[in-house]
Amino acid sequence: MRIFLLCLLLLFPAKAFALDVAHTGFAAIPVLHEGRVKPLDSFARAMHWRITGQEHPQGISAEQWLAEILFDPLAAADKPQFAVRHPELAALLALPARKGSLYSFTEISAGLAPHINMIGTLAQKKELSPAQEQLLQLQKAVIDYTQLMRSLSLILPLAVTWPDAEGDDYLSLRKYEEQAQKKLDNITKVKSEDIERYTEDEQQIAAFAFQLAVIRDSAMGNNLLRVIPAPWQAGEWLSPWAIIQSGQGSPETASMIRDWKDMAEAWNFDDRETFAGAASGFGYNTMPENRARLEAELTYNKYALFSCAMIAYIAALAFALAAIRRPGMTMGAVGALCAGALAHGAAMALRVYILERPPVGTLYESVLFVALIAVITALVAGRRNPALLAAGAFTGAGLLFIAPLLIQSGDTMPVLVAVLNTNFWLATHVIIITAGYGFSILCGLAAHIWLAGAAFGKPQSSLPMHRLALVALLFTTVGTILGGIWADQSWGRFWGWDPKENGALMIVLWFVWAMHGRRAARLTPPLYAAALAAVNIIVALAWFGVNLLNVGLHSYGFTSGIALALTAFCLAEALLIGGLWYKGERRERTA
Repeated sequence: MRIFLLCLLLLFPAKAFALDVAHTGFAAIPVLHEGRVKPLDSFARAMHWRITGQEHPQGISAEQWLAEILFDPLAAADKPQFAVRHPELAALLALPARKGSLYSFTEISAGLAPHINMIGTLAQKKELSPAQEQLLQLQKAVIDYTQLMRSLSLILPLAVTWPDAEGDDYLSLRKYEEQAQKKLDNITKVKSEDIERYTEDEQQIAAFAFQLAVIRDSAMGNNLLRVIPAPWQAGEWLSPWAIIQSGQGSPETASMIRDWKDMAEAWNFDDRETFAGAASGFGYNTMPENRARLEAELTYNKYALFSCAMIAYIAALAFALAAIRRPGMTMGAVGALCAGALAHGAAMALRVYILERPPVGTLYESVLFVALIAVITALVAGRRNPALLAAGAFTGAGLLFIAPLLIQSGDTMPVLVAVLNTNFWLATHVIIITAGYGFSILCGLAAHIWLAGAAFGKPQSSLPMHRLALVALLFTTVGTILGGIWADQSWGRFWGWDPKENGALMIVLWFVWAMHGRRAARLTPPLYAAALAAVNIIVALAWFGVNLLNVGLHSYGFTSGIALALTAFCLAEALLIGGLWYKGERRERTA
């Protein structure tokens, strides 16, 4: 790592500017990342998330952030990018206290260097402290950042060149490496490695041989920026370095590397027009058959429709709460909720088109889908009921706020594991069970509304929550049965008491118990409402809680870091439901 930093400091000249790559076609360049070809803009967003832990760079676009790393690695090495907020970890890495706790690649690399062996040992352990977990994440982030900075080192201009050579980058100058190395060997035989005894020409020969060796060795295994389709292997893409090192070049790959070289030179001379010509010509031409999907993904990234939907849901919530006292505001709530649902649905439709699969395949996607189901249900069932509209808006906004917190790898559109990549079962079991979650959550909120009305002397009809409970029971039951069929097809057994299977069954049993209690007059209306309100706790445990166990065949859904939030939610819900029920019972007794 230190040799690479020295390479950055001595071999690549610094720039005094950063060319603006917006609207140049740079964002549209296809890249193979984590099993899926996506536009460079999506790749940049995923890498920024993985490296910095944040969704978007501050003050610049993701594509601009990536371009500065690729084309000006020296400047990128000194930009504060890495957050180290744990005091114990900051002390271990000998980092100075700083507002914002952001540090540069240079600082982090220097801090990690003495602890490489310890980091390797930690990677083998299962139980780690928060500081140790962040240390491992930081090491992974540094590795990714290093690969990005090295991705184009073969075509970036070098500070030291060879006399009368054509070109000033590694790719052009590597043919002189053997000649330079022989001259350097002859020099060292006479003058050893004492650089002070070298003449000016000998120093230039030594620097030239050193820089080529460092660049070549530091780029071994660099295949993160896979922007060139492999000419001899369909479906495989390689980085510029991998093309050169593997010897898989062809006239087509040479042309693409020239496009990248043109972009690097244009960046060096602040020539935006030439940069745009190289970037736009390179972009879609490598994948003309998938151009429409690349454009759709750029549109998805550009308009941030989920954020727009969340804003509309917050507005709908405000209108709906106001409509409780001023019924004339109901139409405003309906309009805002419809606008949010349209943006939300459009985003989901784009994801389906881009990924060519049903909308639910990951935990993140299930949250998006449940939010949409809850909003649409509130619009259908509560178009004249401001309280139910408020519940739908609250659910939609809340789940869209939570969804980004569940992204683990930085990519919101990952390729599914084989067991999930079965369209028929995704379109049946997973969609139906997650729709059941949406109906269940809205049913629970309708029960909250009933309890609040009873507690504050404003009785509500029990019909909405009971109808929603029936629909939720239908969908969760059918979804659970279809899950058993899926398990039989995938794993050879219908039921195996897997935690996720148990969680889905728990929701069904809870609804059945509550409804039988109501039917048998064992549960009074307040107790029935409290039981339906508590279904939110059951759903949360079935949806997220089982992921904390890290056991079972549903390993695709494991999530870490949510135990405290889940515990707080369950306790808060229990206290709220108990408090409302108690106050309602007390009011009824004293009435």
